[in-house]
Amino acid sequence: MKHPNLEIHIEELILRGMSPGSKRGLAEAIEAEVRRLIGEGGLPPGWESAGGSLRLPGGQFEVDPKSKPAAIGAQVAQGLHDGWSGPKKG
Repeated sequence: MKHPNLEIHIEELILRGMSPGSKRGLAEAIEAEVRRLIGEGGLPPGWESAGGSLRLPGGQFEVDPKSKPAAIGAQVAQGLHDGWSGPKKG
């Protein structure tokens, strides 16, 4: 199935205790993980019918400040995925 072009804009991401030099690696990791999650599970419910724009809360969570940007990016993307996928069933 072909998905439409998808652009995700993260309006605000507050990272306390991380070096400013980690931002690029973190952004790349978030993008890669979001692509992977959508590639595996498809677009979340309601995205295709949303008229081109959705606003979703990303929530908040704690990470180990010693973690590498790739690991933190994957955690951020997973948090976003959990938020846009709705409540878990079960």
